[in-house]
Amino acid sequence: MRLRKVLKRGIVGEQTAKYNVENGGSKGFQSPYQLKMTMSTVALLCIQGWWDDPTQASLMSARATVIAAIGTLLSAIISALALLAVLRQLKSAQVSERAILAVLWQNTIWINPHKVPRNNGELSHCFEWNLTNYGKTPAFIDELFADMILIESITHLPKFPKYKRGRRFQGDPVLPGKTMEWAEFSPMKDERPYAEIEQEYRSKKKILFVYGIVKYRDVFGNKHETRFGVRYNAGERTNRDEDYFCVDGPPRYNQFK
Repeated sequence: MRLRKVLKRGIVGEQTAKYNVENGGSKGFQSPYQLKMTMSTVALLCIQGWWDDPTQASLMSARATVIAAIGTLLSAIISALALLAVLRQLKSAQVSERAILAVLWQNTIWINPHKVPRNNGELSHCFEWNLTNYGKTPAFIDELFADMILIESITHLPKFPKYKRGRRFQGDPVLPGKTMEWAEFSPMKDERPYAEIEQEYRSKKKILFVYGIVKYRDVFGNKHETRFGVRYNAGERTNRDEDYFCVDGPPRYNQFK
């Protein structure tokens, strides 16, 4: 109602001013500046009347609250995205600077050094292997495990390797570009004579297979694993130039994590 009254008064005032100018009457509204001021006053009164309306004031207050909430939410989203970017950069740096342990092994005939003194120097199948750090930071080894077995074929291996409890490592960390100071010796869990076991895989009746895992940590505290699986490629007769281990087994037997 108030808005209509204000508009009505403004229109009447404008018409009166126009009439007075045309008929030589009062000159109170002859100036265009005065007319402009009158319209500005009308506009201000309109705004004041609209703001004084309780319903409109409440609506404006609600809108202001919503806008403030949206601004806070956008600020939180921007901060979260910035934090994610920083975390990604940190993770990328950790990946590029991490330690990476690779397995090295001997292709020579196996002699179990732990068993020789107790068996009068009798040969015993044993896998000799070591670890080299090809990463950029030290590797802290926690556990090592390897087992040598005879199998019918590679396809007889389970898709997921089953590792037994390994040996807890007590040595120093392996520095970048360095090899573990002492080699590991993993004996075969078969008490049969050496020649009998050898005849089985050289005749191709069985496959001599070794699988293992190394668990270690990097300087950032992240845990890693190196898994390996190797098959012994042996001829009918012993030949150190032709007998060797080669990587084999299902995909999960040879992985870096």
